[in-house]
Amino acid sequence: MRLYPFILILASAMLFACSAPRTQNPPSAVLEVAGVLREDTLWQGEVLMLDDVLVPRGRTLTILPGTRIRVQSAGSTKLEPLFLSTATELLVRGEIYVAGTSEQPVRFSPVAEDEGSLEEPVWGGIILDGALSAHFQHLDLEKGEICLQSLDTSMQARHLRLFDCRYGLILQGEGFAELEDLQVEAGEVGLLLWEQAQMNLLGGRFTGQAEEAIHLGSHEVHIQNVLIRGTALGVVADPRKVDLSGLIFEDNGRNIYPRGAGAP
Repeated sequence: MRLYPFILILASAMLFACSAPRTQNPPSAVLEVAGVLREDTLWQGEVLMLDDVLVPRGRTLTILPGTRIRVQSAGSTKLEPLFLSTATELLVRGEIYVAGTSEQPVRFSPVAEDEGSLEEPVWGGIILDGALSAHFQHLDLEKGEICLQSLDTSMQARHLRLFDCRYGLILQGEGFAELEDLQVEAGEVGLLLWEQAQMNLLGGRFTGQAEEAIHLGSHEVHIQNVLIRGTALGVVADPRKVDLSGLIFEDNGRNIYPRGAGAP
């Protein structure tokens, strides 16, 4: 099974973004953003997230090829009712379209609020909270507490790369994720699938996770041609209920840890 053609989805989104009222930054300028988007918005070039950004229902965020988003690390004591993480996050309840290409991927990375700080900056990642639509192509996310979290959201992603995230991707609640060529490098856990979440994972690579590469708490999954290499634990799953034949294991501490009744 193939993903719905991304080129049609993203082309439609970009056409809509170009015709609708919106805010955008000139390609040569750095756009500083924070707070709630009040209109449909187009990001391109250099973007600096000074604080949390919310895409509410009824609003669309479109990110063009080659855009680099630097996320300013925020204090961990922040409590804001609109947001879900104590770290700086992009929270989506409306629509998001990321239109990177192989030559010009879109990239999110954290920067320290204080340039003299010795602590490595992290951010809260992208959180899809019942988002109306979420499509990602050639998107790189790095050094997030949770790089991408999907809550009760159906999403599509091609060529998603997650680098050095504590948790790479979490799928939770009633949603369906179509993933093609997912790459997760380092971090603690690569992919967590919980509750009623469903997933098609067609091609990917997990390398160097300190704990498990994949944890399957849901059985509604299809996995094909996914390499797990050099992790402490390859996959946690119930092999009686989940077909793991699409996984390829190389040089892991342990390939499969069974969960469920009778598991050690």
